[in-house]
Amino acid sequence: MISVMTGGDSMKVNYVCTKCGKVEDVTTRAPKCKCGGLWKLQYELPEFDEALIDKDE
Repeated sequence: MISVMTGGDSMKVNYVCTKCGKVEDVTTRAPKCKCGGLWKLQYELPEFDEALIDKDE
């Protein structure tokens, strides 16, 4: 699983097979799962915090 930094918070990213549900790291070079299913990008967005918006910009 890859964690992407987004303004101090991290976003977890990975692939999930649409056929068998296998979870795979996004760094895989496989075009599809071994079962033949296609990858779907799965991610968890960090919680939105309106206080972090710079209103002077």
